[in-house]
Amino acid sequence: MKGKPLPIKIFEKRDVDERAVEAGGDKKPPKWVLKGKELKERAMTLKKDLDDSQPIIESRMKKHKIPAIVKACVIDDALAKTHRNDIAQLLSGRGPDYTIGIIGENELLIRIDKPGQLKEVSDNISDLEKNAKAISGVKKIDVFNPNISIGKIVANNEGKFVLKVILVDFNDKRINETNLQYFKRWITNRQGISLDKSVRYSSKLEVHQVVVDSLDKIEDLTDFSGILSVEEMPRMEGIEDDFFPGTWIEVPNPEENVEYPIIESV
Repeated sequence: MKGKPLPIKIFEKRDVDERAVEAGGDKKPPKWVLKGKELKERAMTLKKDLDDSQPIIESRMKKHKIPAIVKACVIDDALAKTHRNDIAQLLSGRGPDYTIGIIGENELLIRIDKPGQLKEVSDNISDLEKNAKAISGVKKIDVFNPNISIGKIVANNEGKFVLKVILVDFNDKRINETNLQYFKRWITNRQGISLDKSVRYSSKLEVHQVVVDSLDKIEDLTDFSGILSVEEMPRMEGIEDDFFPGTWIEVPNPEENVEYPIIESV
């Protein structure tokens, strides 16, 4: 309307505006991209990480017949989705995008379907000119081990420990089913560890209740590479006093010589 003041909107630039936005047209590399000697040193570090991971990856894939997983620690400046896509291409070798998720604040999980995939990743890292940004965005590459968060776990009435186990989601239905089958078979062949029950909460989340005879057996779970996390199964306990408090509630009686309103139903 004519003469009516319009609202004022103020736009401020972020203090640190290094992260690329979607469909950005600026082709200039971010300031954090390494050059020269520093870039070569970072590439050498990552290639050594791959070499150290190779025998562990091959052993796990041979033992469990499922993909192995490596994790890449990404620097804070490279966490934007646009930068993560470049890092995913770097770490997926010559195949499609093998990233399957992020844990913590900055660790990217990559699925390794075949031992030769690590060689493909190493070749990508050797191409400093093409992959300078992706190489600069990764601090370290390591084999992923299940995240065990137990704390001060307490045994149940039978002296055993009840755990909440979640398997890795490989973003592939067939591989997930194979992983579940091998997990059940693996537990069946272990002494002191048993699968009590499995509960599916959604298409992406199934929780497995695992019972172990002793705390030493918890470490055995790290031997199965298809496990994402292990923690104490939450428990709810109730006692009689919680439901029947000792306080007595008195029912009020009408006072004499007091007229009370009467409510009649219609």
